[in-house]
Amino acid sequence: MTQMPPDQLPEDEVLLAFSAEPNHDRAMLESYLSRFPQYSEALSELAIELMVAPHRPVLPNEPHTAAVDNAWRIFQASHPLETKSLGTAGSLLASLTPGAFRTLAQRLDVTTLFLKLVRDRAIAYSEIPARFIELLASELQSTAAALVDDLQRPPMVAATERFKSDEKPTPPTQISFVEAIALSQLTPKQQKKLMALME
Repeated sequence: MTQMPPDQLPEDEVLLAFSAEPNHDRAMLESYLSRFPQYSEALSELAIELMVAPHRPVLPNEPHTAAVDNAWRIFQASHPLETKSLGTAGSLLASLTPGAFRTLAQRLDVTTLFLKLVRDRAIAYSEIPARFIELLASELQSTAAALVDDLQRPPMVAATERFKSDEKPTPPTQISFVEAIALSQLTPKQQKKLMALME
């Protein structure tokens, strides 16, 4: 990494350096968070992505040209829903606009990072407390049964993984509700509130 004071390093350099680390465990994440608190949300999201995303080896000398970049921009412009979120048709949370998603996180008193884990089905359904499902269904103006049907589906594969892979990507490994609480930059009060739903 460039020798600059931590507060002057660009976010993309910090994220690249973190992704290049040999492991992305809690200790490594905490080390980066203490040095770069201004990028805490981005670092936490990247750590979760690296933890739950399937390992895909980097192929040397992959062609990357201006034509490829241009084609990708054209594709993104013509398929905005596919590239904006990990959502699929019929997913209650994935169908929310970014503003509605943030508002829902505020009403639930959770971080958007935690809600993204729920949306992407990164949390094992069997680990999610029934009381949280009822609360979320109520906020979505849906039924608990409809939400359960959504949450029981396999984890979503990121659009970026689907289009980068030469072979069909496998869904990421799911984490527990408690792990999601620990990884989502929740305040102690928010953590306590969510843990109480498990009782």
